[in-house]
Amino acid sequence: PAASGRPGDASLRMVVLTDAQLLQQDRFCVCFAQPSSLGLRNVVQVVQVDSTTGACPAGHWVVYLAQAVGGAPAAGEGFWDGLDDHRKVLEVLLERAGGPQHCLAAAAFVHHPRAAPGARAGAPGVTICPDPPCTPQMVLTDEVAHAKSLFLHLAPDLSEEDFLPKPAYAAADEHRAATADLEHFNAEVQGTMQRERDAVARAAEAVQRRAET
Repeated sequence: PAASGRPGDASLRMVVLTDAQLLQQDRFCVCFAQPSSLGLRNVVQVVQVDSTTGACPAGHWVVYLAQAVGGAPAAGEGFWDGLDDHRKVLEVLLERAGGPQHCLAAAAFVHHPRAAPGARAGAPGVTICPDPPCTPQMVLTDEVAHAKSLFLHLAPDLSEEDFLPKPAYAAADEHRAATADLEHFNAEVQGTMQRERDAVARAAEAVQRRAET
């Protein structure tokens, strides 16, 4: 569709797969690259997720970079020129993580919602949902709830648990993390109890020595 040119009409998005953690926080992490820090045209929002979210296998991370722009850039050779800010931010993050070799794959696209007032019928058995808004860039509005409603409507024999089931490897990661946390907690409790027993034994020995003298 033709772009109106108003700020926020579109969002330039980049999706990157890495084998190194670019942002030092597990599970879900968000940061904002300010224009003044790297000479950017506009703020670049960065979201990093790990295997616990089901987005990638263990030992890998998916990083999303997004920047609001005025209107949808035209496809073609000049498209990648519009991603200079994304590349600047990505290069800084990769350098801090050990170098560009940790970038395994990257893709970019323009998020420019089409003018669709709501869900509409497509081919038989297919419902076309409205495009999600491009702002806020990294926050869901009602997309998941709408998809879940359609899923249950089209598959009445299925339940809510069947919608977006958790991948087996994500469940295994969560189980390992929970087990490690439990083992650490048990070790701390046992250590505390042992220190208390040692303190009681020392106190008893001191009382015994005083009684003998």
